Amino acid sequence: MSGKDTLTNSRPIAVINRSFWPVSDVLGEGLLRFCELLVARDERPAVITQSKINLDQEAARGCRGEGVTFHYSSTFVSKQIGLIGRVIELLLFSFFVIRTLLKIRPKLIYVSTDPPILVPLIVAIYCRFFRSRFIYHLQDIHPEAACVVTPLPKIIKRALIALDSFSLRQASTLITINSVMAETLRERIGFEYDIIELTNGFPMYAGDLAPRSQGFVYCGNLGRLQKIALLSDAIFEYHRQGGTLEFHFAGDGVYKTYIEALASRDKFVHFIGRVTAEAASSLLSRFEWALLPIEGEVTKFAFPSKTAAYLACGTKIMCISESWGSVSRWVDDVGCGLNVEPTIPEIVSAFQRIERGLYRESFAATNTPDSISLETYSSELDKITMGLVQ
Repeated sequence: MSGKDTLTNSRPIAVINRSFWPVSDVLGEGLLRFCELLVARDERPAVITQSKINLDQEAARGCRGEGVTFHYSSTFVSKQIGLIGRVIELLLFSFFVIRTLLKIRPKLIYVSTDPPILVPLIVAIYCRFFRSRFIYHLQDIHPEAACVVTPLPKIIKRALIALDSFSLRQASTLITINSVMAETLRERIGFEYDIIELTNGFPMYAGDLAPRSQGFVYCGNLGRLQKIALLSDAIFEYHRQGGTLEFHFAGDGVYKTYIEALASRDKFVHFIGRVTAEAASSLLSRFEWALLPIEGEVTKFAFPSKTAAYLACGTKIMCISESWGSVSRWVDDVGCGLNVEPTIPEIVSAFQRIERGLYRESFAATNTPDSISLETYSSELDKITMGLVQ
């Protein structure tokens, strides 16, 4: 989509993120709103992303992104191929990023960890040679986050950390999610670096005003870090002991087979699959409790994005994680729910206490839309960007 006629011929601001609107209807939507704010300031945002659909036609159909230029590559390789396929796709997208940067010559670049390490490194090298500036937004810290699941040989891990640390030091501005992740970054690159903390946003929808059911919802990735096998076993044991509360799972991931298998033999468990942000919001608004299982070790390097959805919907949170992890401490600090140690007896006991109504008045349903809305998220990105181009 070409820019507005009223825009100047100044060099564009590039926004690089492999996941984008409309497929990514949370962070991708937030980035599109960020781009639209840039257009309102007479800037020329250029999105560099990957898409299976024609973004120009989709934006025109939805009356979105006027003045935004979309540069997108196709999804080259099916994710079903596995690790080799994902590596090939990453390399192809990286070459596409290089070609597009050399073509549009942006004055400022926003890049996140989607994908991590390689694309931010390309941006850092580009900016070094072409005297541009860039914002590095770390939604996760890699390779450390990935190594929690799949440990790498020490020499490879050290090399990847060195490459990413080079990118961090070259960035004009660093952004991450919370103070724990910021501290982890400073330990790696030095404490003299300022790091902006920006909570991920979630779109606000009109919630269901009907009384909430006393049950549980899980929305998000069913991956290796979410303790899905442990949670599945705990739910099975809770129902085996006579529990009757329902569990609804919305999401996708490598461990979805555990939930599908559990749902096939347990009438109180329902697997919905991947849903839109609006459908997730509607589901969360119907139940009192949301499940938040997470490996404690990874919380130094990542923070579950589903927390914004849970808070936005005013759903109490049952965090299943090690007590020393940053997510458990966050639940305590915010006062939005209950922390449970990740063992089957502790989890089952918590389910039973909730069924007996012991926590019904303990935690107010937390809702802080001003701080976690997508409007706030995109507005903060706009403010950060304007501080660098003025």
